[in-house]
Amino acid sequence: NYYAFQAVFFRPTSHGLMFNANYTWAHGLSNSVQSASSTTNSYALITNDPMYDYGNSPIDVRHRMAGSVIYDFPFGKSLSGISGKIIGGWEAALLGFWQTGVPFTVVDSTAAINLPGISSDRPNQTHSAALSNSSIGKWFDTSAFVTQTKGTPGNEASDSVYGPRLRSLDASLLKDFPFTERMKFQFRAEFFNILNVPNFGQPGNGMTTPSFGVVSSTAGNMNPRQMQFALKLLF
Repeated sequence: NYYAFQAVFFRPTSHGLMFNANYTWAHGLSNSVQSASSTTNSYALITNDPMYDYGNSPIDVRHRMAGSVIYDFPFGKSLSGISGKIIGGWEAALLGFWQTGVPFTVVDSTAAINLPGISSDRPNQTHSAALSNSSIGKWFDTSAFVTQTKGTPGNEASDSVYGPRLRSLDASLLKDFPFTERMKFQFRAEFFNILNVPNFGQPGNGMTTPSFGVVSSTAGNMNPRQMQFALKLLF
């Protein structure tokens, strides 16, 4: 099941500015026993109760905001000749996003549920694991999870804990240099994650591991600041 609310704001102006912003609130629910990147079990933990695994989808992003600003610089448009070709026609853009983290499941390698072929399971959760002052050294309240009575399923919901948020701001500067009717060069300068903001990966989710609750890596799909320059021939 997927529920969402989406809002979009788009505004071009007569001064060479264009704004675009959007927001999505969403909630994905699933009984698929998997993580956001790979399948961890190909079967339900309790086969006669499929709702036991029903909870947040492993790719459930609850809030996401994104926006862009594009500006066509006005200077140099009235110039002609070489000076007009060099000074006029520049365009700049900013593109950014912010989103909440994706969920994960705390697992217990003791597998107290005691079923054949199961090497880890979900433990009991005694209270909310959310912290008001999360840090990379302790992202969630690890004391909220305890091993359940042997031979019984834990009460922790699937994908009940959320990882770190992600955000980035990119920028670009470009200009076209036409030299025939159908051909032009385009200069591009592009800056990704221009503020060099760190984006962190998921914390350790194994109850018996030293990294339990600790963020020890950056997000795999997010990079530090990168810059690139290009000259393209368009025809």
